[in-house]
Amino acid sequence: MNFSVKVCILGLLGWSLYRQVFAQADAGLLWASFAGHFQWPNAGWLVAVLVLVPVNWGLEARKWQVLVRKFAALPFGRLYRAILAGLAVSLFTPNRIGEYAGRILLVEARHNWKAVVATLVGSLGQLWVILCAGLVGAVFFLQAVLGVEPYVLQLLFSLGSALVLCLLLFFFHIELGARLVRRLPCAGRLRKPLRHLGVLRRYTKRELTAVLGWSALRYAVYACQYFFMLQFFGVEVPLLKGLAGIAT
Repeated sequence: MNFSVKVCILGLLGWSLYRQVFAQADAGLLWASFAGHFQWPNAGWLVAVLVLVPVNWGLEARKWQVLVRKFAALPFGRLYRAILAGLAVSLFTPNRIGEYAGRILLVEARHNWKAVVATLVGSLGQLWVILCAGLVGAVFFLQAVLGVEPYVLQLLFSLGSALVLCLLLFFFHIELGARLVRRLPCAGRLRKPLRHLGVLRRYTKRELTAVLGWSALRYAVYACQYFFMLQFFGVEVPLLKGLAGIAT
């Protein structure tokens, strides 16, 4: 990544943070609330959140490394920087689409499309973990907090389980996705980028299982960070109910 690109990203990142935080009409109230809670022992919760930030993105980098090493032997440090670059770019792009562009900035040009495919696979694994946690959390929350009827919970759990099972089967047979895409009417015009989907056939069940494992660990860290922030702002909620609410 050359110097001009770094300066451009830094400038856009600063503008995005200013627009999303400092330029808001209630920014003063937000900062006053934050400062009011920034005292011991509340500050300890915030320190714990900050300590877990590099752990969170380190787990994402490790997950991506499992997928990227099929076509590029990149050191963990470089992958970590790519993750942070993707995070920075995603802050000022719609729907976080810049995450893909940011990551490939630190990957060799000939592997750009493969890196995008690897990112999509990692995102799919993370989505599956989130859906599983959301399903369990929703059932627990509806039963423990809202007192929903058991038959409604059973129906919800059955439908949700069917969804996550279908997604899991697709994830472990993800190479079928490449075949389906190649049969689309527009596939002929996208022949060059579509050839990089061949990397999907190289992922083994063991590697995909590892991706789910790293995704689960990352979700656990995220849930802890979210719960710690609730404690920091004085939101007193039992652990299980808090985690269920976070999941849903």
